[in-house]
Amino acid sequence: MSDSPLPNLRIALNSHSVMVPALTAIKHSAEIITLCSEAIERADLTRPPPITAFMALELSTPVPGISADQRRFLYLAWLLGKGFHDLARGVRESLEAAAEYVVVAKYPQGQTTLQHFQAAVTEAKREANKMSFPALMEAVNKNLTSPLSFNREFLSLQNVRNCLEHRNGIVSEIDLKGDEALVLATPRFKIFYLRHGEEVELGPNCKVVPEEESQTEIQIFLKREIRERRYKLGERVQISTEEFHEIAAGCFQFVHDLASKLPVPTPMEPNAVS
Repeated sequence: MSDSPLPNLRIALNSHSVMVPALTAIKHSAEIITLCSEAIERADLTRPPPITAFMALELSTPVPGISADQRRFLYLAWLLGKGFHDLARGVRESLEAAAEYVVVAKYPQGQTTLQHFQAAVTEAKREANKMSFPALMEAVNKNLTSPLSFNREFLSLQNVRNCLEHRNGIVSEIDLKGDEALVLATPRFKIFYLRHGEEVELGPNCKVVPEEESQTEIQIFLKREIRERRYKLGERVQISTEEFHEIAAGCFQFVHDLASKLPVPTPMEPNAVS
């Protein structure tokens, strides 16, 4: 038997890496939505663009007489639906990464082998991947330092994604789940000032109107709130470019909250993994 020391493997965990899948989806989808929506708005859509391969191909549409405005609406709806799908996918992948992180952070003390360690991580990844979204959220929540602040909002994001993906964005009884409407709830930051006791939200090129002409100083406030969008049975889920950007910013708050509540890794003894 050799008395040489066992080889060591140092494993470094970074909670911010859990955010990477969602942040990547947020960045790419927001950039593409901005670029492509502007191109669609400027394009001449009196005729559909040809499908080009070896030769030009033109397909007749089953809906006769479609106008340029109708075509523009369809293109933008498809684009925004695809962007929303990617946002929800990125958030789910961050949750799966969190499930894997927790297994590593709470790996039991004592000597083990690299094969056993890798098997535990692989199994955690496999289990997270096959879970439904609610089950995945519940499993992750149990291992955080405190419950997620946006549990309901996380779930609403996935519910709307399912409607867009499986029912072409038309709300059905399956989406309502006994409620009156399908709700998309996302956190947002609101910048406002008070005028006659009412909140006046500030936006680009917004003019601040004081309560009195002599007033020279106005306080600006910032708060976080939940914006709800409600879609009733038979309605189509519609999202504007501006709303998409706000939802993307809400997804950033989702995953930042998630990363901030991941457990601190348990220190391992030397030669813990060999």
